[in-house]
Amino acid sequence: MKVLLVIHGLNGVGGTERVTTHIANLLAENGNQVSVLSLTSVGSSPAFTLNDDVTLLQPKRTYSSLLKHLHQIWQVIQLRKQFDVVIASDTQLCLYVWPLTLLSKAKIVAWEHFNSQVVTRFGSRWFGRKIAAKLFDKIVVLTQQDKASWLDRYQPHSPVSVIPNPCAMAVLPTREETSIKKVVSVGRFTSQKGFDFLVRAWSLIPTATRAQWQLQIVGPSGSASKEIEQLIVALQLEDQVIISGASHNMEQVYDSASIYVMSSRYEGFGMTLVEAMARGLAVVAYNCPMGPKEIIKDKFGIIVPAESVERLADSLSELMEDNQLRLYYQQQSLIGVKRYEPAKIVERWQQEIRTFP
Repeated sequence: MKVLLVIHGLNGVGGTERVTTHIANLLAENGNQVSVLSLTSVGSSPAFTLNDDVTLLQPKRTYSSLLKHLHQIWQVIQLRKQFDVVIASDTQLCLYVWPLTLLSKAKIVAWEHFNSQVVTRFGSRWFGRKIAAKLFDKIVVLTQQDKASWLDRYQPHSPVSVIPNPCAMAVLPTREETSIKKVVSVGRFTSQKGFDFLVRAWSLIPTATRAQWQLQIVGPSGSASKEIEQLIVALQLEDQVIISGASHNMEQVYDSASIYVMSSRYEGFGMTLVEAMARGLAVVAYNCPMGPKEIIKDKFGIIVPAESVERLADSLSELMEDNQLRLYYQQQSLIGVKRYEPAKIVERWQQEIRTFP
């Protein structure tokens, strides 16, 4: 099977780039001829390593304004006769891939990396989804909740399939460490990640408990960076809450902690939650749309009502104060993460790209 994945660019270090690279490699390892078309990265190296048997296609020059968008559409059209399946790796890219529904015999797939409630400022992602719902052969989303949302919002004529992201993190066989007194959270400093909720929750944890622990927030700076820094100072938590930049060694980040917390307002899936489970951390997450509840399933961690600062503080306190409870959820994480083993996820992709209505 000749498969083309189309992505904005591969030089970024975000979740879309990482998962697209991982799936491209897995599909190639399973006997497919795989190429990745990176529409915007001219001559740059991918942030994540592509296997040698995956072909990287890139533009030779950059364009500005309207010419840029026309050229990106043309890049896709030029490949119309070369592939059996074309996957738009982000619903925005449906705006560039849709001509293939008229000009190519290839089957066209829209891959939702966010969730159907997340829209861009000028509506390009919403419009891309509308196009996919009308013209594409298949839509792949990350959660059952988002599948229901897609069916309700866009009434697609084509089937909607659920394939969660694979866990690229090495899974520990066991973890029985209870002496590490650190809670970690990971993500870009934007409103989406809800670090304001987390810092406020931390301030509500009993002082005697907090004194033995540290909260570390790891991620690149963003629009909420200054707000979070000011909040930490206002709540006099400078000695307990540590802000770190983006890390290139996430295994080390997770291994230095015993609890992971996700305080997001919304997620597309919740990949960092899965990664933390792979390293045997006890996990606590808001029941935000979409992803955390399906990952945790009320047994592989603790799910907290969305945006409840008090309940988040209570759940963290409970885990921090009870070694046996923390150890129990660490072991539950290692059980739950098995659902996201790469071999299981790529098998589902193999099934999807071989069966079309």
